Amino acid sequence: SILNWKIEVGKGHSIYDIKYQEPNFLWLAFSTGQTVTQVSLTDQQEVFKIGEYSWDDNSEPLSYPESIFIKGNNLFIPNMGNNKLFKIDTITKKMDLVMTFLDRIWQYEETDIGTFIVTDTGIYELENIRH
Repeated sequence: SILNWKIEVGKGHSIYDIKYQEPNFLWLAFSTGQTVTQVSLTDQQEVFKIGEYSWDDNSEPLSYPESIFIKGNNLFIPNMGNNKLFKIDTITKKMDLVMTFLDRIWQYEETDIGTFIVTDTGIYELENIRH
């Protein structure tokens, strides 16, 4: 089916990643806007966001969030611009810094065989990361 909604999110920035969260939410990463937002599919509106859809390269806390990953009630946001991996509790909306890397990080993923990040220099398995 096609999602037809009348709201505008992103302020002209492109969506770099989309993740579905049950029961009725989408999380959207706007890398060039330094923003990640949560949209309610039921209410057809933005219900939470981190960032202000800035065109500024030096935004904080997010700096080019290239992708997002959801597991349980945790949303992980790797930031290419500042090498930081953040975790947000999707219920309380509390955000924590998980780790800062030496390389730019593009993607974070947890699988049955391990937890991985993609950086400028390769794909690496993270060990001893507790959530």
